Amino acid sequence: MDTRQIEHKPGRENSCVSDASRLSNPVGLYFWRANMKRCTGCGETKPLDDFYKKNKTSTDRSSRCKQCQIASAKRYYRRTFPSRQAYNRQYNQTPQRKAAHAQHGKNERTRHPLRLKARDAVIHAIRDGRLLRQPCEVCGAENVEGHHDDYAKPLDVRWLCFEHHRIAHGQIGHVTAAR
Repeated sequence: MDTRQIEHKPGRENSCVSDASRLSNPVGLYFWRANMKRCTGCGETKPLDDFYKKNKTSTDRSSRCKQCQIASAKRYYRRTFPSRQAYNRQYNQTPQRKAAHAQHGKNERTRHPLRLKARDAVIHAIRDGRLLRQPCEVCGAENVEGHHDDYAKPLDVRWLCFEHHRIAHGQIGHVTAAR
């Protein structure tokens, strides 16, 4: 075994590989350094896969592990929510925002007239008692939305919860239940 003096560097005392084994196995030293990183948030040494890449093309990784990064983002969101909410309320009252909102509504009505007619038909049928809301046909949840497979048949509606409605529109995952 190599008996050279080992210079201790900060943070090396808690590592899982002994200094002696690093000196006797240079390949192990390279492997240990190349595939592990210390998180500046929790202080643990973790595999590189536990760290986000800084950008898509970079091999460089963030300084905090994924768990610490997520926790930090949640703390930031909670801390800044009141100020963002106040800003949005104020911004929504500006003439520019009101005009943009009205223009978006006009664009939707011209781009998707059948969709809007079908939605209105369902709203009026529920109000008049001609159509009753049913539980989600996939999971049985009571809080449901009407889904049209064909907008030309406005009262032919599938009742889906929020999550399964998004799946049916292809916005997330795939529908698992058969119709």
